Amino acid sequence: MRTLLVGFMTFTATTASAEDTSVCFEEWEPFTFVEDGEPKGLYVDLFREGMETLGYTVSFSEQPYRRCARAVATGKMDAILLSSGESDMVPSEASAVFWQVGIIARPDFEPQTFTTLSDFDTARTGLVSGYDYESIVGNDIANWNAEWVATAILNLRKVNTGRIDLTIVDVPWAEINAKKENLTFTILSPLVGAFPQVTYFSNARADLAPLWTSELNAMIADGRVDAVYKSYTGVSFDAVNERNEKTLY
Repeated sequence: MRTLLVGFMTFTATTASAEDTSVCFEEWEPFTFVEDGEPKGLYVDLFREGMETLGYTVSFSEQPYRRCARAVATGKMDAILLSSGESDMVPSEASAVFWQVGIIARPDFEPQTFTTLSDFDTARTGLVSGYDYESIVGNDIANWNAEWVATAILNLRKVNTGRIDLTIVDVPWAEINAKKENLTFTILSPLVGAFPQVTYFSNARADLAPLWTSELNAMIADGRVDAVYKSYTGVSFDAVNERNEKTLY
């Protein structure tokens, strides 16, 4: 997921050492976020535990997505926690997080189901600068009446008040922020797609990619990923994968 944020915070999971790993992330609750000045989240917990098992400490830094990606691409930081489609970094090959993309519409929007994205060609649609929509849905949104903003939360607020008709965004994230800000909207069916997000490492730390791939696969196999999912969301990892299969793409 790619959300532009204005904040910048740095946190150290344990005392930095010669084997410290610097990692940046954008806030994407429940996977990566900051609470009471501390980095938290489903994936933050998994990455910290897994890397410590491998013998590395982790320094976390919350940054706007573009700044974070640039820092990893230029070797200023070792990894970006969750991303997709990055060509100038080294990806891990295992995923425990998916961008569950859906259509969030104003409360009175009809119909509440669709069969193709061209159904929304005349709708006022909020999109976010920096999101790689083309890699997700190709040119299917080329004819949308797009209004571009800097952050996804702005689009949720505009949908709530009817200033735009709809936006395309991560559904679980939208539901969490709706509760936080008392926003009302309609989630259209089906989901657009569920796209795996992985950790990308800088070229200088390419050696960490296969190590993290192996460790995350082990955490999936032994149930640790499932336990963390239930802790943060109340939903099992198996249930998440089942939901991922019921999408437009």
